[in-house]
Amino acid sequence: MAATKEQRYLDAAVRCADWIMETSRPDGMVYVGYNMRDKKWDKSCVIVDVGFTGALFSRLYEISHEQRYYDYLSKFVKRYIE
Repeated sequence: MAATKEQRYLDAAVRCADWIMETSRPDGMVYVGYNMRDKKWDKSCVIVDVGFTGALFSRLYEISHEQRYYDYLSKFVKRYIE
């Protein structure tokens, strides 16, 4: 919303962040995909897009000041560095 001043973009970013936080492993990583037919996560690898994920949570924290975004970002970055 900061760049465009349109609430719909912020709403979409929040939905995306909420999904990441809901589906991530305890260490912050997200499995690569979900098999709808078998109703199971593909646990052969994880999505590691530190640029997108880090920027998303950083900007959401900057805009909203919601601690949950900062906390998730910290957990994610620590795990990524490991």
